[in-house]
Amino acid sequence: MTQALSGHGCFQWYLRSMGRAPSPRCMHCQCGSDTAEHTIFHCPNWDSLRDELRARLKPPSRGHRR
Repeated sequence: MTQALSGHGCFQWYLRSMGRAPSPRCMHCQCGSDTAEHTIFHCPNWDSLRDELRARLKPPSRGHRR
């Protein structure tokens, strides 16, 4: 969570700024800037995991109690 909020983690953009990666490009989709926002919200490589998370977090239908 800290890495996602700060942007200081295994994101190519950050690693490049620290001299630890040759390019800021995403390793999965070749987007020009692999940032925390790109990884969490936009990278197509993670679409299925985002879809699964949305389905799990979806509120129950109205009128249907557990």
